[in-house]
Amino acid sequence: MFSRIIDLFRRPADMGKPARRGELIGDTIAEALEGTWPAGFERVGDLVWVSHPENQIRYRFQFQEMKGGTFSARWGVCIDFVPILRAEKLGWKRTEKTANFDLCIDPVDLQGGNPALVLIPQQR
Repeated sequence: MFSRIIDLFRRPADMGKPARRGELIGDTIAEALEGTWPAGFERVGDLVWVSHPENQIRYRFQFQEMKGGTFSARWGVCIDFVPILRAEKLGWKRTEKTANFDLCIDPVDLQGGNPALVLIPQQR
């Protein structure tokens, strides 16, 4: 699975439409994980997957782009009834696209730096 993701960085750039690296990697990850996701997960962004709510709780999985062309995975839960402050107003996170982390497990935060096991380095 990861070899296909790493190969994306080795390919020469297409001089046509500018490539969105997150979209390319997200497509590869979605293809590799197809059929292995728990039921109810939906891709809502290039690198973001959110589950359908169960008792007003959604699970969220995300790859975040970091410095140096690397990516790190993080995951957690989004609770629909916990409000979020947006534009100086309280709002709700009741759709997959508006779901933000209320509890997040981020290996970068846990390690205090870039953990080598969860990062995919850019090949030049």
